[in-house]
Amino acid sequence: MKTKTILTSILAIFVTFTLSAQNNTQPKVVVYKPFVPTEEIDKDKDVKVFDNMMKWNYFMLVRGAFLINYERRLNHKFSAEFGFGPTYRDYIFEAFKTLESNNSDYKPTAKLGLMAEGYIRFYPSDGDMDGFYVSTGFRARKYNVAVDLQDYNGVLTNTKIPYNMNEACFTLGYQWEDSFWGTTSDWYFGVSYETGAYRNIKTDDNNNEYAEKQNFTTPTILCGWKIGFPF
Repeated sequence: MKTKTILTSILAIFVTFTLSAQNNTQPKVVVYKPFVPTEEIDKDKDVKVFDNMMKWNYFMLVRGAFLINYERRLNHKFSAEFGFGPTYRDYIFEAFKTLESNNSDYKPTAKLGLMAEGYIRFYPSDGDMDGFYVSTGFRARKYNVAVDLQDYNGVLTNTKIPYNMNEACFTLGYQWEDSFWGTTSDWYFGVSYETGAYRNIKTDDNNNEYAEKQNFTTPTILCGWKIGFPF
């Protein structure tokens, strides 16, 4: 009986130490509360923010301009954007203006002109050149076009008939980065107040063709899409 009591006591002590050892080796359970950060992120060190971006406004091809834009981050909410590129012919503009001679054998020819623009952007929500933005600025385009005009004897004279547009612009847009390709997309829509001049082809009473300068002002709808690369 005494032997059984001793064995029982030894067994109880062994089980107790075994359970105690198991409890000491169990993994520690950590409970994280939602919306309670355990470590602060230093945005200047831990988050990559691009300060520059190059973009191509391929929508301007339909207006006869190959436009390249550069955007520079000024601070978290503001950026400046500039654009330059060559122009050829704006066929949409010419469709509503009389730029062709009565002589159907001779159509306008063109040499390269220039387009330039500048904007200030404000990103009210996300910032750092990302998300919804409001933009205001100015852009100008010049097209160097010439056409052969004929006099009453049928003699042709090559005459320059350039046209140009200057616009004060206001746009709303949204810009975002494609994390897979590393590119950006920039969609915008807005309005502008456009002023400019062109040469209207007319014929006088003696059947001589001539180019008469015409000034114009008109509101214009703006829309487009740019693709870019941040760096």
